[in-house]
Amino acid sequence: MPSAARLGRSETPPIVIDDSFRERAIGLDLDLLEDKTGALTFADVRSPEHAARFLPSTKASPNFGYTKSAYWARFSLDDRRDSTKRESSDPLELTLAYAQTDFAELWCLDSAGAQIVHARAGDHVLLAEWPSTYREPSFAIPAAARSCVVRVESGNSLQFPLTLRTRGTFASHRLQDNTAQCLYFGALLVMIAYNGLVAVSSRSLAYGFYTLFLASY
Repeated sequence: MPSAARLGRSETPPIVIDDSFRERAIGLDLDLLEDKTGALTFADVRSPEHAARFLPSTKASPNFGYTKSAYWARFSLDDRRDSTKRESSDPLELTLAYAQTDFAELWCLDSAGAQIVHARAGDHVLLAEWPSTYREPSFAIPAAARSCVVRVESGNSLQFPLTLRTRGTFASHRLQDNTAQCLYFGALLVMIAYNGLVAVSSRSLAYGFYTLFLASY
């Protein structure tokens, strides 16, 4: 593929996007590069010297534990959607399902090698700069994208379970996740209120500390 050549020869086959595609965890579709200094730039990893150092991922959800290294991941796309259908021009949504990530950055190129996406998100990135209001780093990938690179760096455990979804599937996933979050925090608020009332009525330090413990979440 022309796009793969622009980012260096990919060892991993492109992800096929056809009319039946809905979502896919892409951990095994990645080529990975460890950046021990954290100083490499997007231009650096596109150079032949560094592009040749990428290795195919062997894990469905890459996890490198606590490390000072940054990691680069690249993948290519083969969009085979029927161009006569309206959905063929819809962007895809790439989600990094680890909200504790400090920095996540995405670049995408079209078939001519032109950059069409550059976005960043993460704990150490202002929310105003996030490309999506979803609670986890999430990026829209235009239908014209043929190759993408993700850079991940974090002071927490460095892992990047990446999932690629269609726009409709992502909307459904987001609704389900928001519902689960509402139920979780709603139950937590009920427990705080109940134990707070018990602590006040019984003047129990144990219940008071337990209420503070719940509130700390």
